[in-house]
Amino acid sequence: TMASFSIKSVDVEQELSYARAGSVIPESLHGIFWMDQRGVHLPVPSDPGYKHVCNVSATEILLSYGAAGWNPETLCVEGLRQYGGPPIGGQWTWFMQEGGESPSWAKGEEWNAKYDFCFRDKTFQEVDVYVGVSVNHIMGETLGNALGSWTKDTYITVPRWINNVKMNKKPWGWDRETTIAPEAFRSVIKATFMEQFGTTLSNAAESLMEVFSGYLMEDMMRNGIACHYPVFQIIDGHGRQTEHFQ
Repeated sequence: TMASFSIKSVDVEQELSYARAGSVIPESLHGIFWMDQRGVHLPVPSDPGYKHVCNVSATEILLSYGAAGWNPETLCVEGLRQYGGPPIGGQWTWFMQEGGESPSWAKGEEWNAKYDFCFRDKTFQEVDVYVGVSVNHIMGETLGNALGSWTKDTYITVPRWINNVKMNKKPWGWDRETTIAPEAFRSVIKATFMEQFGTTLSNAAESLMEVFSGYLMEDMMRNGIACHYPVFQIIDGHGRQTEHFQ
């Protein structure tokens, strides 16, 4: 079980573990990033045509890559977690509610996901985000402890044709793009699970879909539209505040 802790927003470079200048992590992911899911820092003067798409947001706010691993063969920054982090400093932050709690963060324990950020090629202009979900957490919800310990620390990667999350490099930062497969297509997936694996795993697949739909608006889940929001570097790899820090 993990525990959350509060940090000072004015001293995030002292609080979070981030990739620094000279790190093996690619330079475009150095520092600390603000996930502006509400589009409050728009428009960008240098790119006035960029639009925030989808009136939906989570309570997560800052992200950094200092505790991640780098795989030069796959071009992947590996092992980031929303629910969890390094023993000293954090890597993924959330708004706290009255009383110092973050229900959205706490909910992450249910699926204990980890994230790999994989560059498509050595131009480092596009990143595919792969979400790995803990099998033992999914099966625990469905079967209790009936499967024993063999599922411990076993992860499945959610296919990108169901949950497609990517980042597109921009001069001012990153464009975060998320597309969820339309409802009709997901119905086919569920039917396939039912036919191949029976009711138990079909229910597990449905539970996984509910996890994602809980964070997304109805139109997105029904029609499979793409949502966009900007991601700004607020602290650079040298620990300095950028023009996007506010």
